[in-house]
Amino acid sequence: MTEIKNALVEAVVEGMRDMKAHNISIIDMRGLDGASADYFVVCEGNSATNVEAIGDSVEDRVREDVGEKPIHFEGRGNCEWVLVDYHDVVAHIFQPERREFYNLEGLWADAKRTDLPDEI
Repeated sequence: MTEIKNALVEAVVEGMRDMKAHNISIIDMRGLDGASADYFVVCEGNSATNVEAIGDSVEDRVREDVGEKPIHFEGRGNCEWVLVDYHDVVAHIFQPERREFYNLEGLWADAKRTDLPDEI
């Protein structure tokens, strides 16, 4: 992992943790055919308000820690699934039902996956 991507993934994770995200997974898709990014960082929030707050926190933390702005931010309307796209690193913030429905971890089952413990 290049230094900037490492810092970017770390900042995304910390932004998620700042707002009490659950079930954070890092999916390393480097080297997989058809991958749209090098990393997906996936997590859950427990309500629409929490999902939106996590997305905002990711955007703020990445800007503060790494100096990057997202190229795309999607999902602010209903907040069942918020996507914060930094091109090589994409944050996916789901409500649990949406995460199960889209099953990104299953779609990219060939990728290396790192599940992070929830912070108490």
